[in-house]
Amino acid sequence: MGGTFMQLPPSFSSTNSAPLRISVIITNHNYAHFLRAAVDSVLDQTLPAIELIVVDDASTDNSLAVLEAYRNRLMVVRTSGWGQWRAAMAGFSRAVGNIIVFLDADDALTPTALARHAGEFEADRQCAVSQGQMDLIDRHGRALSGCLFMRRWLSGDLSSPLLLNGRLDHWPY
Repeated sequence: MGGTFMQLPPSFSSTNSAPLRISVIITNHNYAHFLRAAVDSVLDQTLPAIELIVVDDASTDNSLAVLEAYRNRLMVVRTSGWGQWRAAMAGFSRAVGNIIVFLDADDALTPTALARHAGEFEADRQCAVSQGQMDLIDRHGRALSGCLFMRRWLSGDLSSPLLLNGRLDHWPY
């Protein structure tokens, strides 16, 4: 369970004092087995997202059938074997929120994840990226030992290196 949360700088969102609007982007490639849990974890949040975008990158399993059950509650974007980063950017280009959450299809959010991170971003409008607590589970959803804790990692406008290079070179792990 996890997710990477990113607050857009004022150049992307109208102002730093704008109300927080959360867009969640799930990237998927042949993870039908996990996809329902990922989608449900977003839809069952105590603070709802304004939109859920699932980018399916040329899945050949039954991922699209899983997503069909949610057709009125999310947007599906199809890509054709672009890879995870470009698929995520296809979702990002359609997102309208000023907080963007990237979630892999084999991950799930805890029910208060969006509310907790929105609180972090509200408290520090310069916070740019936050990583959620990640509990390690097996493919059956059973908890494994170990977890990573939520950290507010980076501050300021990170849009240039992120958008130009497709990555941030210095993650403080």
